[in-house]
Amino acid sequence: MFKKVFNRMTTFAFLILLQVGFLLFVLMRVSAYGNFIYGALELLSILVVIWIMVKNINPVYKLAWCVLILLVPLPGGILYLLWGNKRLPRKIRGKAAIFSARYLKDEVRDARMLAAVAEENGQLGSIARYLDEVAGYPIWSHTEAEYYAVGENMYGRMLEELRKAESYIFMEYFIIEEGIMWDSILDILKEKAASGVRVLLLYDDVGCIKTLPPKYDDTLRAYGLRVTVFNPMRPRANAMINYRDHRKITVIDGKVCFVAAPA
Repeated sequence: MFKKVFNRMTTFAFLILLQVGFLLFVLMRVSAYGNFIYGALELLSILVVIWIMVKNINPVYKLAWCVLILLVPLPGGILYLLWGNKRLPRKIRGKAAIFSARYLKDEVRDARMLAAVAEENGQLGSIARYLDEVAGYPIWSHTEAEYYAVGENMYGRMLEELRKAESYIFMEYFIIEEGIMWDSILDILKEKAASGVRVLLLYDDVGCIKTLPPKYDDTLRAYGLRVTVFNPMRPRANAMINYRDHRKITVIDGKVCFVAAPA
């Protein structure tokens, strides 16, 4: 009973609420010391609203924050500066730049493919060019795709392809849950890792907070898998809490890929 009540989720939520409560308490106490401080903080909130309005972000996201800040300008501006600004920290941006320079520079780009797609469908051509030039993912010819309406239909095919792996298996998922599907996949991953196949797994910590036991990554490493937990959950009230990995991808030997569309 104790473990059910004081699990990772409840402990995390309690510590975050405690920090938010302390922040609001400090803000209210500071505001009571003079109109000058209160006015300065309100001016800060107005500047934050102007800053949000000129940013090139989702209009719905803009509106939600602007309404909050204008309704409660004192804490609203501070809360946005803490949690609303989605710009990645410099350290992470630096790592991403190094990765792009090292691994994406050799990607083969076929201008004729882009032109052919644009000629057939202008909208798809614009999307393909954006993915190529901005995201660094060129389009390819001589590929095939199969559509599965539900995950259960894909499950059997995924098991079949996993058993064929000879070089590597890469899996990246927001949520992994112990059960019939994952357990059967894990049995294959353990077998492949033991035979010399590189098995790399990346999963999101918050996505699995209610589905996996603590230190599950250590358990998987003991099976021979190379595991990384994306953005491990730490009870700190900052914008990094919301940086989550929602991808659902399995890549096998660079030949077969399973991708789940966003729900």
